[in-house]
Amino acid sequence: MKTIVFIFCSLLCFNLFAQNNEIQIKQLVKELYNNISFNENKAFEDSLLRTKFVDDAIMIQSNGKKSQNFKLDDYINSMQNAQQTGAIKSFEEIGFITKVEVHGTIAHAFGSYETLILTEKDEHIKNIGINSFSLVKEADGWKVYALSWIDQGENYTLPDQYHLR
Repeated sequence: MKTIVFIFCSLLCFNLFAQNNEIQIKQLVKELYNNISFNENKAFEDSLLRTKFVDDAIMIQSNGKKSQNFKLDDYINSMQNAQQTGAIKSFEEIGFITKVEVHGTIAHAFGSYETLILTEKDEHIKNIGINSFSLVKEADGWKVYALSWIDQGENYTLPDQYHLR
């Protein structure tokens, strides 16, 4: 009987630990979406990005025949420049569905998103797509080491399971 109780408790603790990691990662993804969003009343903020990404993190936009690779600093500078020059008046990225897999100290999260952009010419641009986050758990928590994304378009359609229902 003690063996059965021990196995049951071990499985329960393992399940709670895995759920806690998943919750932490989903919260991190949500914070990142909120952090990169900006408008006339809220500046683009890079401090969370710098603490939640590893130093040499890569970002990959895969929307055409050739992907575009960025270092985190390049992405931050581009977004800050777009806001400061007024090229983009507002940028909002909203996460919808995030699916997480955790294996020890590595994890992967796929998250669908919607991006709403208001340009300097008052053009409204709306995109939906998928972000792919690759993460590692360090002493101070989960960190992104690679982020790639693809917007829905001619070459890609967002799968049904990633749409809001």
